[in-house]
Amino acid sequence: MTRQKTKRRLLVAVLLGAGGLAMAAWLANLAYISLDESAIPPTTALPAIPTGADVIGSEKICASGGCWQEATVVPPDGESPDELAARMELSTEKCSPGNVIDPRSICRGSMTSRDGQLLVYVSYWSRGY
Repeated sequence: MTRQKTKRRLLVAVLLGAGGLAMAAWLANLAYISLDESAIPPTTALPAIPTGADVIGSEKICASGGCWQEATVVPPDGESPDELAARMELSTEKCSPGNVIDPRSICRGSMTSRDGQLLVYVSYWSRGY
C-alpha cells in the first residue's frame, strides 16, 4: 500500500471518529434535555412588558409534568388584564419551535388571576389552555 493511500485511510478514520463523537455528544444532549422536567426557559424568554404595566413578582413554579417561569403583571389604570394580554399578543398560548441543539418548543401564554392581575408564563411545554 502506498503512503498516500495510508494517509487517506487515516484521514477518513479520523473524520469518521470525530463525526461519531459529535453524534454521540448530540444524542447525549437530547437525552438529557428530554429527561430534565425541571428545566425552564431563561427569564429573557418572557415577553416584554408594555409601558404602564408593572411586574410585581416572578417565580419558578413546578408541578407534575414540568416547570415554568411566571410573572405577575398589573395592568395600567383603565386597562383590563384581558386587554393587556391582547396588547402583548398573549390572548392564546403560542409556542415557537426549538433548534438542532435544543429541540424543545418554548411556549408563552397568559391567564387572569382572581384578583385582576395578569399571569404571564413561559415553559418548554404547552399548558393546554
